[in-house]
Amino acid sequence: GESIKQDNEDAEKILSLVKMDGSVSLDNKIEAHEKYMTETMPGKTSKATSLGAGGLTVRGGTGFRSRDGFALPGQVVDSASVENLRTNSDFEEMSAFAALRWDGADRKWVSLSASGFSAERGVPPELHVEEPRLWRYPKQWQTVVALNAGTGQRSTPLGWGDLEASIGFNVGRQDIEAFDSLEYNQVAETESGDDRTVTARLVGDHTLGAGSEIRAAASYADVNHTEILDVTERNEYRQRLWSFGTEVEWALPGVTQLSVGVALDGADTPESGGKPPLGTLSAWGGRVGVSSLALRTDLQIHASASTRARFPALRELYSGALGRFEPNPGLNPERLVAAEMGATLKRRGIEIQTTLFRHDLSDAVVRTSTADRKYLRINRDKIISTGVELFIGASIGGARVQGDVMFQGVEVEDPAAGTGPIQPEHMPKFKAGLEVTAPVFLGITGLTSVRHTGDQYCVHPDLGTDIELNGRTGVDVGLRRNWHVGAGLWSAIRTTVSLDNIADAAVFDQCGMPQPGRTVWVGIEMF
Repeated sequence: GESIKQDNEDAEKILSLVKMDGSVSLDNKIEAHEKYMTETMPGKTSKATSLGAGGLTVRGGTGFRSRDGFALPGQVVDSASVENLRTNSDFEEMSAFAALRWDGADRKWVSLSASGFSAERGVPPELHVEEPRLWRYPKQWQTVVALNAGTGQRSTPLGWGDLEASIGFNVGRQDIEAFDSLEYNQVAETESGDDRTVTARLVGDHTLGAGSEIRAAASYADVNHTEILDVTERNEYRQRLWSFGTEVEWALPGVTQLSVGVALDGADTPESGGKPPLGTLSAWGGRVGVSSLALRTDLQIHASASTRARFPALRELYSGALGRFEPNPGLNPERLVAAEMGATLKRRGIEIQTTLFRHDLSDAVVRTSTADRKYLRINRDKIISTGVELFIGASIGGARVQGDVMFQGVEVEDPAAGTGPIQPEHMPKFKAGLEVTAPVFLGITGLTSVRHTGDQYCVHPDLGTDIELNGRTGVDVGLRRNWHVGAGLWSAIRTTVSLDNIADAAVFDQCGMPQPGRTVWVGIEMF
């Protein structure tokens, strides 16, 4: 991250992956957990020492965040706002992590890592509905522990191979309080959730001759959730997910690589809180891709086609979210068929990449509204998106420039939909961004970020239809400097001052939920 603020934002995004959601793959959970502990936590420290024939690395850190609320953007009306802060947007969190990794002289390795957080926060009410969600999370905590081991590349009678195994444990609790007014002084309903997940993964690869390789992976996740409503009603949910996949990559004549992969995924819900179970589901997936180098290896041409299924998560099937959603245990798995073709040019510190894509998502899980102003997740026949992405990166002197642009056309096909919401939700036709990092003076680095999101749609439960969110642009600027203070565990300090959303624009992530207005951040990192 560029600052403590950015580190914390990254950590929140990564932790959202590690939460008990069966829709997130096991690989993503474990990789996100590793990244969270080794890259994003503020106050991290590390120390390496020798142990036997290998080396032991110890890392650890802790963090604390607290805010009274975030700034209300200009032109946004929040009737309950106090001191120009967004209503109920306060937050407080303690977090910590620790990690051990042993690397042997023969390339074997073992790592044990743990991270966790405890938080209390408010949920800003939606500004576009008559009866907004008046929630607070008085208690949220989560602990993730992962044990990983690998053989390193080993010589075998058939060539070279590598094997890695991991097992993870994820436990947590989340309490929700729903209030009856914007004063937040009288609790109307409560919901608590206890989560327990065990994940396991085995990954291996082996050479198949010059430039060719076979890779395989097997994974399993056992997701358990206990729902407690108003202290008295208790419901047990359980979902099991498993997957096996293999891919072979061949080196073709010249500088061309061909890869072909297949996968088999499965899921069931042996416990469904007294509601109809999902049953046992399975689906296959596959991918074929080709890449080739040209123009003296400066230009890479690539193309691929793939298909994969995603099973609905427990939250999508059974959660009522304290009356905000109507559960739908009859959801079908989604099926994505994707194709893309592109090119990447790298020359003299400049990288340009462009990709054409088409995504056909069958039985897409989307939100709609009911007659009693609730949300309902349903399957649409198909959502088709076709577009182009362009990325440009360049290093000029000591400056770094990165830009990206995306155009897409999105179409919803569902003849049975009739009236009501039919627009794709939160899928803008145009997005663009630009980031510039450049030295200024006296070791200070200047930071500039511009991000534009085009017009998009969202479901309005009161109106029973879609409404349009106008496109908006956010601009952030900042200054950063690194200070070297000597050797040891704490060898450097990074200070950052930034001004976010300098135009105080009303940028919306979703209906009725604006991003923070003009905000000054001051960050200090020690590492």
